[in-house]
Parts: sequence; C-alpha cells; structure tokens
Amino acid sequence: MERKQLIYNENNSELTKSYGRVLIALATSDEQSEENKKLILDTSEILYQSCKDANQDVELKSDGYHLSEFLELLDRAFANTYVIKHILDDKINEKSIAIQYFIELFLSFYGALLDPEPDELEKRAVKHLLRILLQISSYPEYLKQLIDNHQFCIIIESLANRPKRDDVKRIWCNIQQIISTNEQKKERSSKIYISYDRTDEEFCKEFVNELRKSTTIPIWVDYENVDLSDDVWEYISPNIISATVVITLVSTAYGESTDKFQELSYIISTNKSRDEKKGLILVATEPNFNFNRSGLKDLLHDKTMVPYENNID
Repeated sequence: MERKQLIYNENNSELTKSYGRVLIALATSDEQSEENKKLILDTSEILYQSCKDANQDVELKSDGYHLSEFLELLDRAFANTYVIKHILDDKINEKSIAIQYFIELFLSFYGALLDPEPDELEKRAVKHLLRILLQISSYPEYLKQLIDNHQFCIIIESLANRPKRDDVKRIWCNIQQIISTNEQKKERSSKIYISYDRTDEEFCKEFVNELRKSTTIPIWVDYENVDLSDDVWEYISPNIISATVVITLVSTAYGESTDKFQELSYIISTNKSRDEKKGLILVATEPNFNFNRSGLKDLLHDKTMVPYENNID
C-alpha cells in the first residue's frame, strides 16, 4: 500500500501505467485484484487501446511495445471477470465492439499458426489472442457473437482438427456445445470423469484408488489414458461430454488456473445433460478451502462441496 501511494503521489502517468501493468502481471488473488480494481480497469482499457494502435502500425508497435506484449497482459487481465465485462460490454446494435475487434484481429493473424517458419512475435500474439477468445467463449452471452461469425467458426473448426492446438480445441468445443443443444442427446452409459490440477495428482491418485473400492462405475482420469505431453483436450472433452458424473477436486492451485476455469466452464455447460444434483460433485483437497479468485467461485456458487478429510471416505 505504501509503495502504491508513493507512486500515486508522484502524479506521473507513465509510472502509474507501468505500475498497473505490473499489477496485472503479478496479481494472484481476488483480494489483490479488488484492492486495485480501478487501476486494473484503467490499465486494461489502455492495453486494449494500445492493441488497436499497434495493429495499425506496420511494425505492430505502439509506444515501443509489440502487439504481442499488449495481448499477453490483456490475457492476464481477463482472468478478472470484471475486466472482461468492462471491456466487452461496449456495444453497438447489441454487438460487442471489442469482440468484433478480437475476431477480426484473429482472422488477420491466424496464418502464423500454419506458417512452418512464422514470425515469432506474431506467433506469440496469436497465442495470447486465442487465450483471450477462449475466455470470451466461456461466457454464453459473448459466445453467441463468436458463433454468428461463420468465417471465424470455419477457421476454428479447421484448426481444431490439427495437433497441438489445445486452446483452439477448447474454443471449438464451446461453440459445438451451443450448436448441438437442439440435437437429440445420445443415451450414455454411466461413467465418472475426474477433474483436478496437476499439482494435486498424488491426492487424485489416492482418491481414485479409494473410489474404485466403493463403485463399479468406470472412472476416467487423464493420467491413466493420455500422455500428458500430448494435446490432451481432444481426449478430455469427449469424456466430459459422455460422463454421467463429474468429480472436481478443488484446491488453491485449481482455483488459480485459467485452464481449469475453462475446463470447469465446459463441464458446467454440459451439466444440463446430467442429473442436476448428482452430475457435478466438488471435493476439497485442502482444509478450510476457499477460492482466491471469483471466476470459479461464481461458477460454483450453488454447488455443494464435500469438505477435506484426511482419510478419503
């Protein structure tokens, strides 16, 4: 707090802007984020405008920084729900101006994903742009605008069929989920899917071993079925869809992972085809567990959590 006040007292816009970018890059909890909400929002707006400015420059630069650097920080800022809503809710005719910008930017730069010798900075820009689009696609109210752009959907579908395109596959899964909602649901056999963070793998293994002692229902967990160096989403997503029960092992690491937020968003979006009360089960892997970030907390506000126990029942 003292350091922040000293920076404000300097009344130096460049220093304040730099401090805001550092906050976005390093903030790890909602508490830190909420304390600096106005500065993070102001900085995010500047980053968004800087992206647009850099995109107009022949070298893709603004104020000496490359477009990829602005997108990387904006990707981090979008971990905060309030930033996403603030940036995306600027609309004309019910269409978000920012979403349209990100779509058009992607359509301009996705070729870097296909180029055998791409410009590394452009490749980096597309990487973070895809992560921004993935976060956008996790919100049904914003996903519709992505779906309405047929060129975007065709390219995403094509890229999703290529190896090593995990974020693209997740975006395509989110799109497919909406497109197929009116299609007839297939009858499914019982299956349990386990969602967990890699840092909790030992807990997960113990949990799965104990669970198998009490049920004959098949259990799908990634470390038994996938080489974790592979592009795992193409294996994970169909097993989420076909699972009749999803057990999520929640932890501090799980709560702070953007990838886990995307996975859980997808799980919840498919949960309507499961038993409403039994289809998603949360198990805390830590005593007195609470989420540090609001994203998962908001997703799970109406779900019951099984508290941590030293001995797994």
